[in-house]
Amino acid sequence: MTATLSGYQLQEILHYGSKTVIYRGRRETDNTSVIVKTLLDEHPALEEIARLRHEYQIIEPLQISGIVKPYELKSYQSLYDRCLLRLYALGSNC
Repeated sequence: MTATLSGYQLQEILHYGSKTVIYRGRRETDNTSVIVKTLLDEHPALEEIARLRHEYQIIEPLQISGIVKPYELKSYQSLYDRCLLRLYALGSNC
């Protein structure tokens, strides 16, 4: 099951965990390859949201070869769901 995310084409699931799912996809505005990590639960607990934010805050300042650089942390909300996700801009060989 692939999620729908406005502005992105999510092409495949790379990892399906107990609380998160990681997708490979493309940003529609510029066709940039991205990796998207999002929470599975449509209404996640505040702990899960905080954990994803904390993970982003730890990785974001790192300048280490081999560690994928976070592009941004966004919150998507609608009437029926709420999820946080992290987007990574990747090279064209994705």
